[in-house]
Amino acid sequence: MTKPKIVFLTGAGISQESNIPTFRDSKDGLWEHHKIEDVASRAGFYKNPKLVNDFYNQRRLNVKEAVPNAAHLAIAALEEKYEVVIITQNVDDLHERAGSNKENIIHLHGSLFSMICKGKEHSCGHEFSFDEEWTHGRPCPSCGRTGSVRPKIVWFGESLDTNDYSWAVYHCETADLFVQVGTSAEVAPANILIHNVPFDRRVEINLESSDTYKGPTEFESEWRDPVSNKKTFSHYFLGKATEQVPLFASKLDDIIANLPKKRSRYTV
Repeated sequence: MTKPKIVFLTGAGISQESNIPTFRDSKDGLWEHHKIEDVASRAGFYKNPKLVNDFYNQRRLNVKEAVPNAAHLAIAALEEKYEVVIITQNVDDLHERAGSNKENIIHLHGSLFSMICKGKEHSCGHEFSFDEEWTHGRPCPSCGRTGSVRPKIVWFGESLDTNDYSWAVYHCETADLFVQVGTSAEVAPANILIHNVPFDRRVEINLESSDTYKGPTEFESEWRDPVSNKKTFSHYFLGKATEQVPLFASKLDDIIANLPKKRSRYTV
């Protein structure tokens, strides 16, 4: 028997509860001392590659010191009964360390633990895994050039990997349930993914609703017209991810049982 497919779209909110702050969090000392364009853009890397690599060395260290939280663990545990696919906007490895199958994790914005030779004057395109400190001037392990290796992260002004995004769209199109956790998904093209999922198969888990409807913390079993009710999701779990993801997991069997037998073509 085929397992129901649950597709998660996760964002900074889920990792923030493992003490990994976002660049929007002004209280984070790492980000507040740098301009975004200096450390998260191609122009910034070309201007000062040492600054950029030092910055990501520190981010990598911060992530290595963090541990997966109850939300990461609850998602990983669902693999026993469901086909779970994780599309994450996060560049950390907390889903992997929580036990989720790495083959079913798509890092839309790249990973702190991957590097690529992609400099201004030279780019051999070699990609490799790396979890230590990358010192400025270290040669690319493939072509031997120096100064061209950078984190394989999608910076501002860059496009997502087309293969990763195509797989993300496919999984959303074939999902039995789409679950958005810890993100408002306002940034394109991640914000388009939900429109590949029928309204009655969408779940939001967030501190507060990302749309105009402030839903309850308990899931709603009834199907509602998204136009008249101004709702983006059919189910809401509002609160901390560490509390709401396990709650969602405990109710997942009931949610799946109450889904329409046929997948609606109506999306908004």
